[in-house]
Amino acid sequence: VIQRKRSELKYRTLIDQMSEGVVIAQGDPPRLLFANPAMQTITGYPAETLTALPPESVVNLVHPEDAERIRVAVQRGLDPAGDGLWEEVFRIVLRDGSIRWVKARSQTFFDSKDETAHLVRTAGATQDISEEIQAKYA
Repeated sequence: VIQRKRSELKYRTLIDQMSEGVVIAQGDPPRLLFANPAMQTITGYPAETLTALPPESVVNLVHPEDAERIRVAVQRGLDPAGDGLWEEVFRIVLRDGSIRWVKARSQTFFDSKDETAHLVRTAGATQDISEEIQAKYA
């Protein structure tokens, strides 16, 4: 038990220090259980707000022009017939109403590889690429 707690602390420290936003979701539909401090920096929302969102509301953070494409990507990642992966570049709307470009990727894990598969956990990472996008189009 002590060894496991030390290991958890080591990984938690690493994740909390990352510049990429990291989220972990569980359930079907997936509900955010964890968001690291970088997700707060990227989205402008405290982790407590993000984890309190109903699963269907998370996509509301996505810019309206990108929302349908992201809904499709997320559904593809949640389909047990697929590989559970998705990666997209899109805009999000921050708490203050400003817009930020992000690159997000997610991996969903299932309890089996057949038609009876159930979603176990989803882990995702989000990177703020606003400066790259602005430099590209400047």
